[in-house]
Amino acid sequence: MKLYQDILRSAWRHTIQRPGLWVFGFFATFIFGASGEIDRYLRFMDNESAGFTGWLNVIVSTSQALALGSINLWLLVIGIGVAGLILIYMMSVSAGALIHSAKWKTESFTEAFLAGQKHVVQLAVLFVSSIMFLSILTVVMASVVSQHGMEVVVLVSVVGVIPVVIIASFLVRLTAMVVVLDNVHIGQAFIRASRIFAAHWLVILEMSIVSFVVVFVVNLLLLLGLVIMCLPMLVTITMAGLLSLVFYGQYVYLGLSLFSAAIISTWQWSAWTYLFGALQTRQPKSTLVGWISGARQ
Repeated sequence: MKLYQDILRSAWRHTIQRPGLWVFGFFATFIFGASGEIDRYLRFMDNESAGFTGWLNVIVSTSQALALGSINLWLLVIGIGVAGLILIYMMSVSAGALIHSAKWKTESFTEAFLAGQKHVVQLAVLFVSSIMFLSILTVVMASVVSQHGMEVVVLVSVVGVIPVVIIASFLVRLTAMVVVLDNVHIGQAFIRASRIFAAHWLVILEMSIVSFVVVFVVNLLLLLGLVIMCLPMLVTITMAGLLSLVFYGQYVYLGLSLFSAAIISTWQWSAWTYLFGALQTRQPKSTLVGWISGARQ
């Protein structure tokens, strides 16, 4: 457990001392979510069928409207497409910038940005491929739901989907680090990442669980603190009948959530970069295996 404590503390110091990286942390949040690989899995499972059905309906209705020649809709689709490309670009640059900064203690925002931009194409291919893989998996799950019902889905999820989604997320993160730190092609990086995961999968899983628990507790404390600070004001506003201020308060909460998510994402990418270095140099052992070995002795 000391390994994870040292890594998380070092990553936290790195994050707090370099607030300029929080911009990258905000865009990197879109890759895995605020809680990392487990968060990606939870979001995938929560929207596996309903989310796919909703997007499918949107695609069908949009295609029909485009076929009728709606100029406004064409402009909207083009705008969404451009925004999506910009988001993918910033996601890729941000991941590269955070990995580079954690490794070489980059102080300059510009230096970190240029380092991330150097690998933007390969990281973009990696992240888009990951999204496409999850989309295909979503289609498969939706098909299983429609044909066999939720009972079969639960079994399939436990046996196959849960490991596949989590392992794929680990491989995506490790591959991104190999691309940036070793400066190799994405294909070779994926092979190296697979070997690292095969050799240290239990350590990586433990790191993910520890990180998820820490982020969950931090978010819970932030929410509790926000409620305690704002509750007297909320009661006063409600009693005075100024309900419109309560509505604007939702935007304040959203802003604080995005701000905290940017910091947490920066911290997580830094922590994983430190773990990646430890896996290549120190050959750390699993805490769980250590506990079991100690209990047997």
